[in-house]
Order: sequence, then C-alpha cells, then structure tokens
Amino acid sequence: MFKWRHEYSMEINIPIKKVWEFYTNPSNWPKWVDQFETCNTCGGVKTGAIVSAKLINRKLPLPILITEINSSYELSLLVRVPLSIQENFTTMKEISPDRTRINMKMCISSWLIPFVRIILRKRTERQYSKLLEVLSDITKN
Repeated sequence: MFKWRHEYSMEINIPIKKVWEFYTNPSNWPKWVDQFETCNTCGGVKTGAIVSAKLINRKLPLPILITEINSSYELSLLVRVPLSIQENFTTMKEISPDRTRINMKMCISSWLIPFVRIILRKRTERQYSKLLEVLSDITKN
C-alpha cells in the first residue's frame, strides 16, 4: 500500500472552547466537507462512537470511527472503505484566551495513491480553506 500524508495548521481569533464545540459536533462537518450531506452519531461524541456520514448522491452512509476524543483538545478519526484507510488527527491549542491554533494531520493508505495524489491535495486544501471560512463566520454570530 502507498501512503499520502498531509499536515495543516491554522490560527483563528476564537476561544478554544468555542472552536472545539463547533469542530467536534458532527452535524457541523458538512459545512466544510463538500462530500457530506449530513452527519450524526448515536449515543454522543465519544471515543469508540461511530459517526454516520451521508454522502451526497450515495445511498449507503460512510462510517467514521472516533478512535479518540479527549479533554486535551485532541480528536482522532478512522475511515475504512474498500481500497483505502484514512486516519485524521486534530489537536487544538490555546494561544491566548481569544486565539486558537488548530493542527490537523491526515494519512491515507491506498493502492490508488499514485493515481489520486493531486486530487487528494486539492480536495484537502479546499476543505481546510472552507473550515477556516466557516469558523470565521461563527465569530460574527
């Protein structure tokens, strides 16, 4: 299998608790992930829970496993689909009472990586830009 890794870091003028509450609420994920129509989980957002992501134009939902979520502002996700495994790790750090740094790491393992590397990079950068835009909008509300 081939691996594709991507890291991204951003800072935003929003308190860490507000960013964390927004980011860890799966119903907000479709606001920055274009492929998601809806996301929800039964039993709450906790380690071991599965988020069911309804993909646009797909009948079957995409199961996303929360492999870790903790009070240190860390969230790890795992997505397994045929021919691909995706791991996401997000951490947040308080820079000041009104400023937060978000660090995101993604690793995708797949035999298809040599053929889709450019598409993955563009899609991921678009999602991060959209996330920053959406987070900026919540400061206005």
